[in-house]
Amino acid sequence: MKIAIPIFGSRVSPRCMFASDMIVARIKHGKVQSSDLCAVEGMSEEIFLDQLVDLNVNVFICGGAGKEFIEEAEASGIRVINNVAGEVDDVLKAYIDGTLAPGFGISEKIEIKRPAERHIEPGEVNCISCKSRRCLRGEDCHMEAPSDPDQEDERERHIHEVALDVAWEQEEKMCRVAEVVHFAVGMGYKKVGLAFCVEMFKEAEILTGVLERFFEVVPVSCRIGAQGPPEHSHPHGGHADSCNSIGQAMALNAAGTDLNLVIGLCVGCDILFTEHSDAPCTTLFVKDKSLANNPVGALYSRYYLSDILRDPDKKETRY
Repeated sequence: MKIAIPIFGSRVSPRCMFASDMIVARIKHGKVQSSDLCAVEGMSEEIFLDQLVDLNVNVFICGGAGKEFIEEAEASGIRVINNVAGEVDDVLKAYIDGTLAPGFGISEKIEIKRPAERHIEPGEVNCISCKSRRCLRGEDCHMEAPSDPDQEDERERHIHEVALDVAWEQEEKMCRVAEVVHFAVGMGYKKVGLAFCVEMFKEAEILTGVLERFFEVVPVSCRIGAQGPPEHSHPHGGHADSCNSIGQAMALNAAGTDLNLVIGLCVGCDILFTEHSDAPCTTLFVKDKSLANNPVGALYSRYYLSDILRDPDKKETRY
């Protein structure tokens, strides 16, 4: 019995076609006899499936996968168990125990203490605990708004109008990149800055090519002019160059950009960038080392939630 699992680090990859490697494990008599690591980065679905067939894989375990790919794999005699999350070792054990099924590690919930609904005192703002939630019914909210929309200047009104035009597009199918393009065109912006992390160089390169069809684009790396101080060393050894998010902002300020897009900057560095940027900023992509740049995925996985909610004093150090 051969089982193939596309991986992201030591876990099942959230999207099978975005994995860099795949583990092929041989199981016999209820035990993993051996396992091999295969490179799959950049493969098309067709080549990926051909490799599974060539390797005589019996079962393919993965995170998210397209319906057509699953149907073609099963038509080739490969059983697919999708929507699986977790450490590869745990997933293999669950398969051997007969407890692995679609939704493993995702559908299993952990108990989370949710804020109780309660009366909100005048002047207090807490939209989660609010009992009335009149705003969701289109009624006036009893809370005092921090600002008065009637006092907006012309620029702020224009931003609101264009934002609503984009948000209320009829088919509701625009991706985030398309929304940014439509918003920037609606605002009349001509020059767009990209403040990107070097770890997302490829994504920034593709995005630059897309945006250059509409705007003058100024891409600036987080390492611009950066020199890591001698005491700034990586916890696993070696030297690490410093990010220079303020330098990114200064470079884009000098270029006179109309809008700046934040692309994968580290938490904290993004704050410094937006604080020093003269142009308005919006975050387009975020970086998540463990979830294929999809941080919201942590809220739907019991593994990540359990780790997040553990007592910090009891967590093992990673360094």
